[in-house]
Amino acid sequence: MGTLFLATPTPAFTTVPGLSQTIVVPANAVVYISTDGGILTDSINANAGSTVDVVVTLDGFFLANSGFRRLSTSHELSGGGFTQWSAAQVLSVSPGSHTITVQARLAEGAAARVSGDFTSVLQGQLTTLIINR
Repeated sequence: MGTLFLATPTPAFTTVPGLSQTIVVPANAVVYISTDGGILTDSINANAGSTVDVVVTLDGFFLANSGFRRLSTSHELSGGGFTQWSAAQVLSVSPGSHTITVQARLAEGAAARVSGDFTSVLQGQLTTLIINR
């Protein structure tokens, strides 16, 4: 679960606090990975906003097939200014230890907050499930 929000003032991918897991995969198994969470623009200007990239990595490499999300959100006069991501997939990986992370970067616009702790509707989660065949 997310433990703090991640401020994204730079275009460098950074691991979202609390959204990293190391797992040990046995032979003849697949891994189910699921993540969701939210972003909030820090812009205070009406109709200005942020675009944030959220990716899932396995051992430092981006996942293909639904492991990348681009989110845009704006500061609206009527409130809001946040949006949510979700992604899930099943992977065949080699037996052994693997690290899965959720990372984010600012693609354009104002700085944004990604995820948060248990008090935030933005709190992200990362779930992994090892399924023996």
